[in-house]
Amino acid sequence: MILVVVDLSGDAVMETEMVMNHFNSLNVRFAEKGETVSRENFYWVKKAILIGTKCDLIKSEDRMQLFQESFQHRFQVASVSCQSKENLEELKRTIFNCSELIRVYAKKLHKEPDYSSPFTFKKGTTVLELATHIHKEMADRFQFARVWGSAKFEGQKVERQFVLSDRDVVEIHL
Repeated sequence: MILVVVDLSGDAVMETEMVMNHFNSLNVRFAEKGETVSRENFYWVKKAILIGTKCDLIKSEDRMQLFQESFQHRFQVASVSCQSKENLEELKRTIFNCSELIRVYAKKLHKEPDYSSPFTFKKGTTVLELATHIHKEMADRFQFARVWGSAKFEGQKVERQFVLSDRDVVEIHL
């Protein structure tokens, strides 16, 4: 993923277009909303978030509106202020959501889930892939799992091909 950070106190639209042209000259283009990251016809297609900084300054609101109008229909656009910390938490969530990663928490039988160290996977990961990641033998002996979070009901018994979602809690039964 590419984070394009431009200063809202200047001409953010022109700066962004210059950055995009530079990447194009390097055979990299930014994936538009809904487009998958890939390699096509000598181009690398990469996800990008366009970020306007100094959103706390006078006149930056008008410049941010112009910045958004120019790019938000094609790309993810955010504004932040490093000095006042405005929108930094929102930017973190945006980056995580665009990364297409999920966090999954393991739970031992009759114990509470361990929220201190989640497993991190790409979206689309199955319960069996989680079991394989933990230990190959666990995957070989896998019978079923119970999932809290994205299942239809809490602690639902699921099969090995169940697709996990962000923040699911999984208890694997052997």
